[in-house]
Amino acid sequence: MFGLSEDQEDLIAASRTLALDKFKAKAMQWHRTQEYPAENIDALRDAGLLGLCAPKAVGGGGRSELDALLVLDAIGSVCPTTAAAMNVFDVGPLSIITKHGSAAQQEKYIPRMLSGELRLSIALTEPDAGSELTGLKTSGRIDGSEVLLNGVKVFSAGANAADVFLVYVRFGPKLSDIGAVIVEKGSPGLVTGPTRTFMSGSTWAELRFENCRVPAENILPLENGFKDLILTYNMERLGAVAKSLGIAECARTRAQEYVASRHQFGGPLWDQQGLRWKFADMEMRIESARLLMMKAAANAVDGNPSRIESSMAKLAASEAASFVCDEAIQVCGATGFDEQSGLPWLYGLARSYRIAGGASELHRNMIAKDQLASSWTFNDRDRGEAGA
Repeated sequence: MFGLSEDQEDLIAASRTLALDKFKAKAMQWHRTQEYPAENIDALRDAGLLGLCAPKAVGGGGRSELDALLVLDAIGSVCPTTAAAMNVFDVGPLSIITKHGSAAQQEKYIPRMLSGELRLSIALTEPDAGSELTGLKTSGRIDGSEVLLNGVKVFSAGANAADVFLVYVRFGPKLSDIGAVIVEKGSPGLVTGPTRTFMSGSTWAELRFENCRVPAENILPLENGFKDLILTYNMERLGAVAKSLGIAECARTRAQEYVASRHQFGGPLWDQQGLRWKFADMEMRIESARLLMMKAAANAVDGNPSRIESSMAKLAASEAASFVCDEAIQVCGATGFDEQSGLPWLYGLARSYRIAGGASELHRNMIAKDQLASSWTFNDRDRGEAGA
């Protein structure tokens, strides 16, 4: 693979071998039972593949974010459910605590999360604040040694089974007043709604904070407020990229197995030139998105990729995954359309990432805005030299 060290190549190979040996047999079953893949997470922990980016001092691997993304991709190509669960421990919400949490917060929560004792969910989206995160209204007010939370969060993945929530809140009217608080399940005033299910089969639950009281020491000590959270969230978007790539590879592999074993018109379907072209297009989409992910991760500063590079990678990967899953279903015909094939589920997963982590339209707007800002000066515009 272009641009990777021998160590990273070995890491990918080891991750994929583990997934094929231990995860493949049940990979298409988790979404039907809606169970958490605890046994797989334990296997990843035992193999030293959990919490790859977390500091070694708190039980993590001390590796780079790119290493974690490569492992997520490899695991997801076999078992997307396990990759989604694993993401929480690497470039997902746990990374916010590892980068911005106090020493006491890291010592209290990270080892217990990496051991599997605690499950973490991020509470970010609100009924009136989806793509426009700056519009969030959930409030936090310091009251002596506690912080008082009020508001509603929706679409919090895995919230129904989580033990700890990383909650984005507003401490004041300014953008810089937005911060994050660690809230434990059972905190007074925290109400978790019934489990609900996305099209992908993933679960979520509404969280209501009704004068919810949490120790003030659970507020993340952010130096730059919301800016720190957003910079870290850019890396979380790359987690969505890695998971999208895994989904696409999983669908492509299942389609490859089908055309190799299915015989029509006097030979295997693989002999049909039109079908081969579909696989060529799938491969180009996957590899293009992977290169954008690697570029964004490699150019990250202090583990934080730029907005435009993470947006381009996320947009490319989410749309590639939808394209590949759709083509895989088409290649497999009625068999691919059957729920038992797993392809409709994979398509639902892929489709979710064109919304989760920022809708495709939002990312296109951000990419265009950044591109124009760097290449279209006001003087050029005023002279009419930039063109339409």
